[in-house]
Amino acid sequence: MPEPRCELTELPISMCAHCRKHELPEPEPLHWFPARYHGRCAECNRPIEPGDDIATTDDGHICRRRHDA
Repeated sequence: MPEPRCELTELPISMCAHCRKHELPEPEPLHWFPARYHGRCAECNRPIEPGDDIATTDDGHICRRRHDA
């Protein structure tokens, strides 16, 4: 008989952090620095210009204008 699945994540209950009440990891704080080159924000696709505050994420660089934590 198959293991019951979580209604939220649809994972087997033995593999589901939600059902097992595990806390999700906190993202590391972002380190902001001035951009040296033109580019685009990986989240909002707005232009990034040299001098704008940006941070590096797993997806690329993000701008501070919309993503300040």
